[in-house]
Amino acid sequence: MMIRVDTGDVLGSLISKLQGESDFVHGGLAIGAGQMVEVNGGLGVSRKYGQRMTANIYRTRLHKENKRVKYVVYRPVNEDLGLNVAKEAVDFATEGEQAAWGALGYNLKAGIQSLDVYKGRFGDKSAEKKNRNVFLNQNESVVSMARREGKSFFCTQWMVWMYLMVSKQTKTFYNFNMAPKDALPGRLVAALDRSSDFTYKGCILPG
Repeated sequence: MMIRVDTGDVLGSLISKLQGESDFVHGGLAIGAGQMVEVNGGLGVSRKYGQRMTANIYRTRLHKENKRVKYVVYRPVNEDLGLNVAKEAVDFATEGEQAAWGALGYNLKAGIQSLDVYKGRFGDKSAEKKNRNVFLNQNESVVSMARREGKSFFCTQWMVWMYLMVSKQTKTFYNFNMAPKDALPGRLVAALDRSSDFTYKGCILPG
């Protein structure tokens, strides 16, 4: 898991303030070779895919699109689980690069409903619907299930959801004490620091 540190840009500063001045504003899943997959984080224009500010899921490169960004990095103790999550993340990126997912993509509503200021005023309305996150059989991929159920996510929610679903699909023990709906960037970092399932690996600096 890679969580982006606020660098003072307008969008990052807004997300930071909404979380209560958190230093962490976005995130994605590492997939190897200096690449990561993220649920729309204010991505710029792509020569191949055009404008990417709309809801979508993309593969990005640390030395290109994200070269001015700082990340903190956490790795799962169970390396096989991490590899399986990365494989599934690549499938999500392939879908997102070919076309917008429609309902699948960035869920701004879910992100807003996870904020403490929203919950304090309107209550917690971000719970998962019943009878969701169900695999048809042991061979169904996570991306296939997500497409079938019309999933949408905000950035770090998707990251936590991916680990939960891959562990469920592969029947891998996983005891990360955070629901995807609560996984705002700052909260996710705090949970990762407390977790015995992940190890802090350090920072990736801009450039």
